[in-house]
Amino acid sequence: MSFDGFPPGVRYFPIPAPIFGPLLEEIDTLGELKTVIRVLWMIQQKKGPIKFVTQNEILADRTLINALGKTEL
Repeated sequence: MSFDGFPPGVRYFPIPAPIFGPLLEEIDTLGELKTVIRVLWMIQQKKGPIKFVTQNEILADRTLINALGKTEL
């Protein structure tokens, strides 16, 4: 699989700076990294002053499930 770059007009979402420092050091597997990135994205999609993602939302997220594969769940 090759990556040809992002298409024009793609939306971006912020990643908190600590992800690139101390938290990155704590992430041990590719599955953890995928989960952190997806959960951050899920939180950004929420409306209102208090944003959170439930365990059920994470477990039901088809994109994350597909990204992790059955062996990483």
